[in-house]
Amino acid sequence: MILPYKFLIQLWLKKCLLTQRLCPIASGVNRICEETTTLGNIILEKGTNISIDSLTLHRDPKLWGEDAEEFKPERWLNGGELAFYYPFGGGPRICIGLRFAIMETKMRLVRLLKTFELKRCLETEDFLTPIL
Repeated sequence: MILPYKFLIQLWLKKCLLTQRLCPIASGVNRICEETTTLGNIILEKGTNISIDSLTLHRDPKLWGEDAEEFKPERWLNGGELAFYYPFGGGPRICIGLRFAIMETKMRLVRLLKTFELKRCLETEDFLTPIL
């Protein structure tokens, strides 16, 4: 069975990727300040080289909470803290492997799920409400 691309891009896993948050392939993003600006109480002059350490950023309890190192896919279900999330860099120089990595992860998940037979647990309370 071949799964269509449109199906794969809608999988919830896209919002729940943990691996790239905790272990980004590149540990930093470098940019040059295009205009003089202020960041908090720091003045960044035009031409200043700025380096964002995504490895530390993605593990910072001040940004992610005390459970920053825990696998919590629900972080991403409502958008998460995307302002602090740079696993593939950002902007016009974002990693060209981003879409490939996400697609590959989804395909592996689908292959894994295809090897199991999913059945409803009879002890679980029915949480679905009929529409009609």
